[in-house]
Amino acid sequence: MNKKFSVLVVDDDAMFRKTLVDILRVKGYLPFTSTTGKEALDRIKADRPALVLIDLKLEDMSGLEVLRQIKERSPGTECIVLTGYASQKSAIEAVNLGAYSYLQKPYDIDQLLLTIRRIVEKKETEEALRLQSEIVANMAEGVHLTRGTDGVIIYANHRLEKMFGYGEGELIGKHVSVLNAPGDRTPEETADEIIRVLRENGTWSAEIQNITKDGDLFWCRTCVSTFEHPEHGTVWVAVHDDITEHKRLENQLHQAQKMEAIGTLAGGIAHDLNNILSPIMGYTEMALFDLPVGSKSSQDLIQVLRAAERARDLITHILVFTRQSEGERKPIDLAAIVREALKLLKAALPSTIEIKQDITSDKSVINGDPTQIHQVLMNLCTNAEHAMRKGGILEVSLARIDLDEKFCAGFEDMSPGSFVRLTVKDNGYGVDKKNLEHIFDPFFTTKDPGEGTGMGLSVVHGIIKNHGGHITVHSEPAVGTIFTIYIPVIESSVEALPEKIEPARGGTESILIVDDEKVLVEMTEDILKRMGYQVTARTSSLEALELFRAGPDEYDLIITDLTMPEMTGDKLAAELLRINPDIPIILCTGFINTVSPETASALGVRKMIMKPIVGAQLARTVRQVLDDTC
Repeated sequence: MNKKFSVLVVDDDAMFRKTLVDILRVKGYLPFTSTTGKEALDRIKADRPALVLIDLKLEDMSGLEVLRQIKERSPGTECIVLTGYASQKSAIEAVNLGAYSYLQKPYDIDQLLLTIRRIVEKKETEEALRLQSEIVANMAEGVHLTRGTDGVIIYANHRLEKMFGYGEGELIGKHVSVLNAPGDRTPEETADEIIRVLRENGTWSAEIQNITKDGDLFWCRTCVSTFEHPEHGTVWVAVHDDITEHKRLENQLHQAQKMEAIGTLAGGIAHDLNNILSPIMGYTEMALFDLPVGSKSSQDLIQVLRAAERARDLITHILVFTRQSEGERKPIDLAAIVREALKLLKAALPSTIEIKQDITSDKSVINGDPTQIHQVLMNLCTNAEHAMRKGGILEVSLARIDLDEKFCAGFEDMSPGSFVRLTVKDNGYGVDKKNLEHIFDPFFTTKDPGEGTGMGLSVVHGIIKNHGGHITVHSEPAVGTIFTIYIPVIESSVEALPEKIEPARGGTESILIVDDEKVLVEMTEDILKRMGYQVTARTSSLEALELFRAGPDEYDLIITDLTMPEMTGDKLAAELLRINPDIPIILCTGFINTVSPETASALGVRKMIMKPIVGAQLARTVRQVLDDTC
């Protein structure tokens, strides 16, 4: 720093000035001179030297007056008074005016240089402290200093003030507990833990929930250390890194993993239940065919069939939740479906609930399943009705919006683009934060026993995810709840409604059935034989393959289950098609897992049927595939 450390020598003695300038230059300083007080004050204004050496007696004014004016104009400039007429009075006055030192001529050159060196070191220390203070003040993390004796904040940087919503200097003098949100432990208990860890490790760190001045909660990763302050004693240094967004993404990932685990379990259960329901429904239908219409036995069996259908619908809900049932997708006008659903709701909801709709989108075509989308809206609206038992306002709105990268970054697997935003809002009793975290979990419900299964919102969540969309919920107790759904739009026209489906016809073709569940094989065989088909059944995929290999031209159609031991249905289909590329194949499954309709079609499979297999559905599908093959 010496080369940059400028020194102004103010003295009317030319020889003294020259001698002192030569010495300072040799020592690496940057000296320049003035002969009068006025000239010195002008040089100080223009050049701002770090140090001024002032003779006590000058031609135009006293050195003390020059010192006084220097300290008024540039308080940071250090001054040393030099005089050949030293007196105690002038020395005291010089020090009172702010002089760093007072030396008598002829002075000891070593003493002068030592004094200058100390000033240089003082300046360097001050500059370092200034830089440190500036760095801390402008850090990306929030920093505060707290007295260890009473927990009072003695310093807070700009970032901390902004982070916690306080104005400049507003935190100084407050107790540190104003920063931490109320929790299970008291501030004293937290302080005791910090002290213990600091003694053991020297630092303490943890993820802490904090509270802003306005009462908003957020998360910080906080690190605490200590140092000894000359005035305040032991001081705690706390550095806060805002991790609220990280926590949100972490919770989102945890929720996704939890839903995936539950989905895997639920999908397996649904598969087994479908295998159980298939023979129940199939044999019940066949028994109804053999009984007189209107008989007591037929009425009883109708009740059995209805109960089985309700179980099938519940399984369908589980499959939708687990994203293992895609449904039939086609371009649909979401605005038309919303209007249709609201017409039905107006007739079903009590008169104490007012429905307001704002359907502003005329370009709301999505690739979706109209039945599932209708189910989403009906489910959300009936939930809203339940929350407004004493009356209220149900608001449903639909609009097309463009979402950018910043917005989509807050959602998993969401890309910028055009979306339709469907909002369902009520002013009912709302949901508290604790329950809101579980609102899309399967079988979770706040309703009384008998009022719901807890599958409704998990099914809604699954449907929206299946459609490539996202659903959010915001709720406050005694204020209401808002569900917001985003589904990507497509640039396509809406398909025309399909023609009326004709009843299925039977036939005489030869069909090979493969399923490892014997009861399902027997039931399917009975249904098809009743319709006139020639049926061969096997419970082993390997046996079926050998049978087909021995006579590939003897069969007009293959119906195979997907999940089987020895060889799965998709692999069996691939082998059968190698033998006879023209053989039509129907693949049956309890849930879509590793094989999607697109994958099956690429293999050469003509159709996929979801279990439980109902007689009418099986008959139509078989006839359709056989007719298309001809």
